[in-house]
Amino acid sequence: MDENKKQKLLLVTLIVLIVVLLGLFCVIYNQIQNARELVATDEASVTVTATKTLQNVSVSYDLGSPSAVEDLDSAKDVANRFMLAKENRSLDEAKPFMSEELFNSTTPEEFAGSSSPSMDRFEIISAEVGAKTDTYEVVVKSYWLLQGEDADQIEYKLTIYKLNDEFLVNLFEEISRG
Repeated sequence: MDENKKQKLLLVTLIVLIVVLLGLFCVIYNQIQNARELVATDEASVTVTATKTLQNVSVSYDLGSPSAVEDLDSAKDVANRFMLAKENRSLDEAKPFMSEELFNSTTPEEFAGSSSPSMDRFEIISAEVGAKTDTYEVVVKSYWLLQGEDADQIEYKLTIYKLNDEFLVNLFEEISRG
């Protein structure tokens, strides 16, 4: 390759590199601007993902100003955390998400259940505002295993209430099986 072709190839490579870097800087600049706008409006977004099971459970909620939608998302978050504790068979892990009434009426043995079958995973099926003020109803489907094989599916309804900006499970009941 002669010296003239090498110089042209080097020049083209340099131009392509400069264009790519400028594009990258534009993307970074836009991301920084978006982050500044988000902070300036005092909004934040959090995604909680439970990765203990084979199927992830994701709940998103917005931490901006209070609204019914955000409260419903917070209720789903509490249901998710409560069910993770149920999956782990740990009443102690569930306690921060339970009303005092529900906690006092539940023994660790009742909460843990039997060792077989065991809960493999769960998913939030629905969530809605309850009939009473500051109550929410979340339906969760759990998948159970017996000796490594699918054994059962159980749907639970969690009634969650909001008290002083704290969301607590007040009722946990089985609503269907199979």
